[in-house]
Amino acid sequence: VLYLPGLVYEAMVRARNGLYAASLLPQERLNGPVLSVGNITMGGTGKTPLVLYIAQMLLRLGYPPAVLTRGYGRVAPDKVRIVAPGDVVPSPARILGDEPALIRRHAPEAFLGIAPNRLLAGELIARRLPHPVFILDDGFQHRRLRRDLDIVVVDGSRSLRADRMFPRGILREPLSGLRR
Repeated sequence: VLYLPGLVYEAMVRARNGLYAASLLPQERLNGPVLSVGNITMGGTGKTPLVLYIAQMLLRLGYPPAVLTRGYGRVAPDKVRIVAPGDVVPSPARILGDEPALIRRHAPEAFLGIAPNRLLAGELIARRLPHPVFILDDGFQHRRLRRDLDIVVVDGSRSLRADRMFPRGILREPLSGLRR
């Protein structure tokens, strides 16, 4: 039942990646370095704790972090929300989403850009924050935004080679995507 939909999904992902690789789909650049933390599988692999660690490390080094995230599970998911250090957000998990609320709790000095269009969120932050370092949360498949570094988090207890593309398995894209 899942074989044919899996082949169709894989063909679409490969075609999209090919269009980006051939520069037929444009990648946009933000005014500052962009570090992407993502994964190649569906489900939790520890991306959010790594995003937090990077944001806290950048703060210790004197670089202003700006975390760009989609904000799954929040009210008004299509709305662009920029949260600056010191901003008060009532019901953060409801308004920001659970992972951005967690990031906000543990790295309140970081800017947060929460939107499906993370390029727009980054541009809005760059207007308010001189020389930001952007951290793209769950960004490995977010190809529209050019990155300076991709960090791919994988679950070391699972063999990726034995897995398959969604919906037959948990891979978001073929393992060949790790080459980029």
